[in-house]
Amino acid sequence: MPPRFLLDTHIAVRWLIDARKLSREQTRVLEGTVRRAEPVALSAISLLEIASLTSEGKLKLICEIPPIAQSWQLRECIGCAW
Repeated sequence: MPPRFLLDTHIAVRWLIDARKLSREQTRVLEGTVRRAEPVALSAISLLEIASLTSEGKLKLICEIPPIAQSWQLRECIGCAW
């Protein structure tokens, strides 16, 4: 099943760090996707933005993201806080 939603970088980061900062509509959409076990998409540039924010010290990861060569999906990281 192809993803119906492409997450913006700040939406993905907020969802994983502090979902309370999302709007009601954003929360409703994301909770519905999780409930239906639908995949969401995250662009390659979002991964680069997250890497850049991390290397600049503006974002601290407390879980290890699987190397892209090992896994194209970040499901292992969903649920950990960034």
